[in-house]
Amino acid sequence: MKTASVFLSENQKSQILFSNRQNRNLFISDFNFDTSPSKKSGKSISPRKQWIKVSTATESLQLIMTPNLLQLQNYNSLKKIFKRCVVVVRACLRLQKLLRKEQKKPITSLKTPFSGKESLRDTVLNEIVFKWCRGICKKSLSSIKMPVFDYLKNPNFNTKTDTSKMQLINAIKFLVESLAYYTHPHYIHYDLKGFLCSQLYQDYKLYFTQYVSERTKYKLAILDELQEKEAALIGMEIIIFNLAEAIIQDQLSCNFTKLILISVLQLLFTSYFDEMNCGISDYECIQGDIKITNKKLYLTFKTQHSGSFNLIDGVYDNEQILNLLEFNKAQQGKIQEYFRIAVKHLEKQII
Repeated sequence: MKTASVFLSENQKSQILFSNRQNRNLFISDFNFDTSPSKKSGKSISPRKQWIKVSTATESLQLIMTPNLLQLQNYNSLKKIFKRCVVVVRACLRLQKLLRKEQKKPITSLKTPFSGKESLRDTVLNEIVFKWCRGICKKSLSSIKMPVFDYLKNPNFNTKTDTSKMQLINAIKFLVESLAYYTHPHYIHYDLKGFLCSQLYQDYKLYFTQYVSERTKYKLAILDELQEKEAALIGMEIIIFNLAEAIIQDQLSCNFTKLILISVLQLLFTSYFDEMNCGISDYECIQGDIKITNKKLYLTFKTQHSGSFNLIDGVYDNEQILNLLEFNKAQQGKIQEYFRIAVKHLEKQII
């Protein structure tokens, strides 16, 4: 069938060109509009050239794509489908790898208290809390490169005493500074925060101490109200017990340094919370106790209270620690401020 040649006016030409510009999905260069009289020639027409067929009845124009363009369009469609399939397959493979990693990853869970007469240490410590506390102590304990001179046993060496006090004050500052840093909402372990929240409830509490139990009432139900400072008191008590254990287990520090650090933590704790109202505790309470066996420190827990308000017995008394901190009052103020920041961080998170 021969294609009728059409002579177009200037107005019709401009309309056709305008419509072609508006259609961005067509390959304009692949179409050829025959706007001149047809000429017979022996040359074959390129398959990429397009012709305009005109219906003599309606005089409407229809664009007819060649088989090559149809093949190109089909190829592009198949290419897009293939790319989408590749993306889906890659996503499935990545998801499968993640699931395998989660299955291989060891599950860390908090230890539950024992029902028998096993060591009460197991009711206080758990793997997550202990690792977190060991990270807090790392900078402090590593700052002391040699055994610190025990000036309390040998008070007549003034030069050694001053050097020893400076080393200890720096270690204390690093310890409390790290405590303030790692209790920040961005750095506290998620499981640790959940564990501390659970300890606000009487039914989930692993242990009770006389000091804390006389200063707060534990929750019995979710709707029970607890002040932010009371929640921080309970949480900080757990942290101090675990920090004490992490300090004791350090292999490089001397016993004198360890006892000083634990004594300072207890002093900061009791000084901050002593102003809270005291009540009568009817719980079966425990108390920490540090003993030296074969020149090694051990933290144990006893059910019979010694009568003191210490969380942990067997450490240096408050007067000796205050004397140490007053040696550098500028650092003493920083140490107290870091501890206050740590408490405020707990107040915002575990209530």
